[in-house]
Amino acid sequence: MKESFPELLKKNLHHIPIGKYEITNYSGDDNDTIISSSHITLELDNRSKGQLDDFPLFTGIELLFYRFLGSKVYSRHEAFEHVIEINYCHDGSMGWNMNNGTNIYLGAGDLSIHSMTRCANSELSFPLHYYNGVSITIDITRIATTLPEILKEAGVSGQNLYQKFCALPKPVFIQQNNKVIQIFNDLYNAPSTMKTAYYKLKVQELIILLLSLDVCEERIVNPYYEQQVTLINEIHSLLTQNLEQYFTIDELSKKFFINTSALKETFKSVYGAPIASYMKEYRMKKAMELLRTTDYHISEIANNVGYQSQSKFTAAFKDITNLLPSEYRRLNR
Repeated sequence: MKESFPELLKKNLHHIPIGKYEITNYSGDDNDTIISSSHITLELDNRSKGQLDDFPLFTGIELLFYRFLGSKVYSRHEAFEHVIEINYCHDGSMGWNMNNGTNIYLGAGDLSIHSMTRCANSELSFPLHYYNGVSITIDITRIATTLPEILKEAGVSGQNLYQKFCALPKPVFIQQNNKVIQIFNDLYNAPSTMKTAYYKLKVQELIILLLSLDVCEERIVNPYYEQQVTLINEIHSLLTQNLEQYFTIDELSKKFFINTSALKETFKSVYGAPIASYMKEYRMKKAMELLRTTDYHISEIANNVGYQSQSKFTAAFKDITNLLPSEYRRLNR
């Protein structure tokens, strides 16, 4: 069975102590890497660790890959009104409590754009306990005289970028746009021998695409305030601590006094998947753990994760893992 991204991330970050993060700065030569500091200071809680790859692509345009394991990160930097920040969630999910009380939640495939004055001294949380994402910063004062020719030809300028994405009352939120997703998938699959050159091409393509979008037709952030997010976390706790029970959307809505559409939308934004899909995968992960670490009969494990029928459990398990429970146990004991 193919390892999940969180399992791979855990292996890749095993050398980094809890509460710390590592930055690798690529100065333009893929073979010339140094550990450096950044204009953003990150403070991690005592359950988190992280890794950043920093690619300065052009004067004033920087690309960063973020990978975090854990629950919370605090971002400290000046209120850079002249710097536009584009954030994309590739895997996992991220909640971002900004300094004006707005909470943005990015699930896989979501993107947000705002001026860095909004996120000075902000708090990032990872409901799935991991995050894999990209940040692109554009300093509109520095690109004024050094803008790449391709962007000039496309009519890009610091002023029109700022007016389009930062002059609005809320950060811009673009949800799972296929063209945007394709560009970021390309970034993650860049040829290893020419990463920096490839990143330069794809980031310019992204900027041109974003400038061409009609923001009014895209989804401007509807912030999920702390009270609503707290409710979703309580619902998550109820579901995951009572795997033997099944709750309908209507039951949860009435129990927690939350509109059904808001419940479904916010849960997906916070935890990265619809409730039914998320809980099916959660149950199978718990079943995998029990298969690896106990001698329970498969029917007992099925009951423990909410399946009264062993045959239905086996079918669901194979759907997620491509293995029968007995095969998984044999391969992982």
